[in-house]
Amino acid sequence: MFYTLGMWALWLVGAALIGACLGWLVRSTSSASRRELKHAKNEAAQLRSRLDEMTGIVGDRDRLMNLLEDERASAPDPSIVQAGRAALAERAELLDKIAQQNAWIGELRVRLWNSEARGRDLQAVVDAHVVEAAPPIPDLVEGERFLGQPVRFNDFTTIQGIGPAIAQLLIGRGLTTWWSLAHADIELLRSMLAEAGPKYQVHDPTSWPQQARLLANGQWEKFRTLRDALRITPLPAPMSAPAAAPGSAAPPATPHPAPNSAAPPPMRSAPGT
Repeated sequence: MFYTLGMWALWLVGAALIGACLGWLVRSTSSASRRELKHAKNEAAQLRSRLDEMTGIVGDRDRLMNLLEDERASAPDPSIVQAGRAALAERAELLDKIAQQNAWIGELRVRLWNSEARGRDLQAVVDAHVVEAAPPIPDLVEGERFLGQPVRFNDFTTIQGIGPAIAQLLIGRGLTTWWSLAHADIELLRSMLAEAGPKYQVHDPTSWPQQARLLANGQWEKFRTLRDALRITPLPAPMSAPAAAPGSAAPPATPHPAPNSAAPPPMRSAPGT
């Protein structure tokens, strides 16, 4: 009886040990499986994330490829690009030429200003000598009787072809008296009219010094004859004489008409401006 009970006890102990070993093995296997499953899930999540990233990269690549194709389709013809480059080069060359021409124009302007200043200086010298040799003031009352109009001393508007505007131009050039106008260079007078503008270029100053000389000397009858001849003489076409070279002598003064003889009618001046 005790033997049988002992055997059963041994069997129970052995079964308990075996059950404990099996349970440990099962628990160990289950824990390892759970760790592997968790690792597999983490790895799967990482793969999904990388897949999403690759999907975005592929989408960006496709979009860039489409943009590249559109740019290629809309790109201009190479010949047009070449023509545009040639036009830009030509434009740069023209800008360089314009800059050079502007520099030349500036230099010419400086030369012109120097020449005009020299002309004014020479005119001032001439005027100084003219003032020294100026005749006495003529009889203005007698002039009014001959001309049939009021006469003021050194009034340029008395001269046929000179009005108030041209008179101001003459005064601005330093010509303030009949005597100084009588000795003025005709080319300087033409240059003054040309600089004043187109409406002044129609006037011909050829007879102005001669008229001024007659007025300064009080030769009223000869002046009236010359003025009347200028009024009835057809207006000639404007003539452009070559400019006098720097340093060249001024043209000789117009000689006085012989006494009791009508002065030859020079070119008529247009009505004064």
